[in-house]
Amino acid sequence: MHWLIKLLILLFIILWMGAGMAVFIKYGVNLSGSKNETNETSGSQTLNFTQMFLIWFGFLSLAVHFLFM
Repeated sequence: MHWLIKLLILLFIILWMGAGMAVFIKYGVNLSGSKNETNETSGSQTLNFTQMFLIWFGFLSLAVHFLFM
């Protein structure tokens, strides 16, 4: 049972990294919309990217923590 949980966590890490790469490839650095969008400043677009990255990295670090726990 212990190895099954570890395997599932490892599978989650692989899928999570793939999902992060897919989002990065699809949207690039700008995750908040079109470059022609005049309602958002470049600062708010950067903040959007930072929030998305921190959420992605946070879940990844939790999964790695539980993998080696």
